[in-house]
Amino acid sequence: MNDRGFTYPLTLAFLLAISVFLAMASELLLIEEKMSKESEAILLEEYYLLSSLKKTESALQKDASLSKGSFSYERGTVRYTIASDAPGLLKVTLIVTIGNAHTVEGYGYYDTAMKKMIKWMEKN
Repeated sequence: MNDRGFTYPLTLAFLLAISVFLAMASELLLIEEKMSKESEAILLEEYYLLSSLKKTESALQKDASLSKGSFSYERGTVRYTIASDAPGLLKVTLIVTIGNAHTVEGYGYYDTAMKKMIKWMEKN
């Protein structure tokens, strides 16, 4: 019996299997990292929208003659414009810019009689 040719192919197959497994695991980790960064950006955009909407609401409660402005945050800025949409209703348009890559637009409706935001949404 000649068993000298058996260990080389077995070792090669074992090393190839380990290499394929490590390549798949590293690709999976890279995909998870990209998804994590995208999720962080989305949550940051939503936070900036909601925070700016609350700031705009409190500013409108003090001074109903606002027309436009901006808020600066650590990682981005939010610009807003206010226009009359219907009698007793103001439409607040918010544009969130994070870095140079992400821009999101949202709308809020401010009721001048109740002096509060009654509806807001994010435009996709």
